[in-house]
Amino acid sequence: MSDQNLVKQWFRIANSDLKIARRCLAEADDGVWVNTEPEIACFHCQQAVEKALKGFLVFYEIDPPKIHDLKVLCEMAIPYEPMFEQFLGVCSDIMLYAVRTRYPDDVFIIDDETANQAIVDAQTIFDFCKTRVNPVS
Repeated sequence: MSDQNLVKQWFRIANSDLKIARRCLAEADDGVWVNTEPEIACFHCQQAVEKALKGFLVFYEIDPPKIHDLKVLCEMAIPYEPMFEQFLGVCSDIMLYAVRTRYPDDVFIIDDETANQAIVDAQTIFDFCKTRVNPVS
């Protein structure tokens, strides 16, 4: 039997990352968050997918490795849910945001459209993972 509390925690934190990603692109009256943080939004999308995949694996009593490679994590999930194969390409794309968004780099500039797509993709994978472990999460 999986550690249901740990599974819930992985999904709770993944959901927080998704909320932060959306907030990074939201316009706000307070002047603190004003549609200027697409790189940080993408970083949190990567984090959300990583944590959702790890939550899924923990549900199946797999101790996920301490890695950020979403493709490897997704491949680990396929034996338990073959439909994860559809996310391998997206995981490879989102994985780039784990490191490259945290450092200044003239070559890797992310616009709002790219960040919005990352949010959609991360939410899709999060929802897919979560529905596979319900009612735990």
